[in-house]
Amino acid sequence: MEEEGKIIDVRSKNVVITAKVIGDGKITIPKADREYLNIKIGDMIRVQILEVIKSDKKMKDD
Repeated sequence: MEEEGKIIDVRSKNVVITAKVIGDGKITIPKADREYLNIKIGDMIRVQILEVIKSDKKMKDD
């Protein structure tokens, strides 16, 4: 079990994922990536946005 508050450095895994923005500005990390990085509900992650890939769909917030 991971120690609460412990920071796990995953930079050596060189992982780049594509996450989808859903309602209220939340992002969804694909399940396979969460499993690979052992990300659990309640974990905090540090995000660096490299690019924005625009969706063709119009959302109700637009």
